[in-house]
Amino acid sequence: MAYTAFGERCKGDWRVSDPLPPIIPALTNRGFTGHEHIDEMGLIHMNGRVYDPQIGRFLSTDPYIQSPYNTQSYNRYSY
Repeated sequence: MAYTAFGERCKGDWRVSDPLPPIIPALTNRGFTGHEHIDEMGLIHMNGRVYDPQIGRFLSTDPYIQSPYNTQSYNRYSY
């Protein structure tokens, strides 16, 4: 299994395919970082937030500010 830079599954020749039908769901529902892929919707469930690899963004904000003294922490869509 191959992945694009944004975590989207792709074929071995690096062509991004339509959302892949799960071949063996118990073995293929986890992606490169170990997060659950929702193949029917083309999304990645990251245990608290949902990520869309086609647009390269989270669909919701992070409810927790990690470090209030780090300005990057105020970008609530960052990883």
